[in-house]
Amino acid sequence: MSALRTALTYYAAKQISTEQIVRLMIESREWFVPATFAARKLNRKTLDHGIACPRQGRRLVLFTDRKAAVSADQYPIGSFVGAFSGAAIFEALDAAEFDRVDVNPGSPVEETWFIDSEAFEIVKQMSRSMRQVPGAVLQSAAATGSPASPRR
Repeated sequence: MSALRTALTYYAAKQISTEQIVRLMIESREWFVPATFAARKLNRKTLDHGIACPRQGRRLVLFTDRKAAVSADQYPIGSFVGAFSGAAIFEALDAAEFDRVDVNPGSPVEETWFIDSEAFEIVKQMSRSMRQVPGAVLQSAAATGSPASPRR
């Protein structure tokens, strides 16, 4: 299981905070995104590491890693490509285009996550500010041996 999916299980068990899981998502560089989103928002014109499925309306569906994307074969989601950084993805969120982001549909519930469009701006701001101090959360998490320090 990827480090980010492991962190999602910690989040589901309330061992890390929402801010911590969002920070870990922003720092991840293993994301799989819809091919059309990659082309329009992330300037990716070639489709390497693709996974084909139909599109899912006004929801942006993301996968933390290739294994999570492949495990969603029963979920109608569209063509996907990877790997992308969370920072680039979350800075490209647009409430005019999407109502919600779903992470890892088709995975066990403790490895999933979602965000409504009302919170897109907050996530964008966190992503922009984290570009100034890259790796801070992951480095501190590595020191404790967990995906992020437990909530106190």
